[in-house]
Amino acid sequence: MPIKIGACLSHTNLDRIRAARALGYDYIEVVLNALAAAPEAEAARFTEALREAGLPCLTGNCFFPGDIKLVGPEADASRVSEYVHRLFGRLEPLGCDTLVLGSGGSRRIPDGTRPERAYEQFAQIIRDAVAPHAVRFGKRIALEALRASECNMLNTIKQGLSVVEAVNSPNVGLLLDIYHMYDCGDCPGGTDTDFSRVADMAKLRGRVFHTHVSCAVTRLIPQPGDASDVGGLYTGFGNLLAAAGYPVRGSDGRTAPTMSVEAGEKTDWAAESRAAVAMLKGMY
Repeated sequence: MPIKIGACLSHTNLDRIRAARALGYDYIEVVLNALAAAPEAEAARFTEALREAGLPCLTGNCFFPGDIKLVGPEADASRVSEYVHRLFGRLEPLGCDTLVLGSGGSRRIPDGTRPERAYEQFAQIIRDAVAPHAVRFGKRIALEALRASECNMLNTIKQGLSVVEAVNSPNVGLLLDIYHMYDCGDCPGGTDTDFSRVADMAKLRGRVFHTHVSCAVTRLIPQPGDASDVGGLYTGFGNLLAAAGYPVRGSDGRTAPTMSVEAGEKTDWAAESRAAVAMLKGMY
């Protein structure tokens, strides 16, 4: 099934949401913690903009606000569970079912907490306070490895996979983000065929739920001839996804792979988006 390309946009960026379909985008990826905190009227305007655009909101990112801690002495499973239940209730009318859990501020290991303990805590709170809601509401949680400058834990795909295995829920998997992978050395080149340094492919198969793309070098909207294109990084990323068995298909066999453009524009969001979507759909 052809890949669906999405635009990462705030729920308040109504003009871009309305314009996205004409640029070739297939769906919107929303900022979850901002939507969760939005007044009802503001959330309703977002829903109306989606209707006007004729686009679904299939995915979301920035799962937790920074003041909700997932590791360390301030981690509170009850507070996490209450937030997740409230967020999923707000998402229910949207059909937004794949949710990215990066949230570096929430999972940053505080001073005085051993990394080993932090990983145990993180897996336990996802297993006990997030995964049950995901099962109940039919959501998929995609854990995101972040570059070390943004968070001091879960920086590689191998580390993410170890957490997914510890949680052991069919509703918890991984997001692969080309930018963060490139920063930590996980992104393969266009001629690479051995992906074992990234992860055990047998263990990764079936656990990639979603992807993010940008120029891995600049974090700008992908463009033909940019540094990632010339350097073979988009090709290497696609080869890795294929080796990992992406997409994970639903029981109906119709689940399309999703790839959201999470990137800034150089000068012209609309023109650069149009070129990106055409390139990515031709490439993947």
